[in-house]
Amino acid sequence: MGGLAHIVQRLRVTINGHVYDVTVEDLGSGAVTVPAPAPSAAVVRPPVPAAAVTHPPLPLAAETGPGPGAVVAPLPGVIAEVKVRVGQSVAGGDVLVILEAMKMENEIPAPEAGTVSEIRVAKGDQVAAEQILVVIG
Repeated sequence: MGGLAHIVQRLRVTINGHVYDVTVEDLGSGAVTVPAPAPSAAVVRPPVPAAAVTHPPLPLAAETGPGPGAVVAPLPGVIAEVKVRVGQSVAGGDVLVILEAMKMENEIPAPEAGTVSEIRVAKGDQVAAEQILVVIG
């Protein structure tokens, strides 16, 4: 390496709740090589207090199949506003829900005309991609 010191560091990194032990080498060229992380043997997560759970999680479309008339979230985000109510008639293209994702408001439209038979979210709810938001019957 032409007189440059070879520096190796071992680090523990947590990504999305998963702990990884990694080795980082300074190659002297400004580039850093990080080997593929291997999950550590034990990941300990604190229990969630019962008071923190306000309602059971809503089913994802992938788990239950969206079914006819189901309108699903195209991406994960937070419900900024629900623009319809149960029993309301909607036309194709009418905005049903406003979903905030990546600091942008996304209007979720009705794919077809019909009557809103179910609303499965409320303002402030966090939703996953493909989670059912509204059902049009």
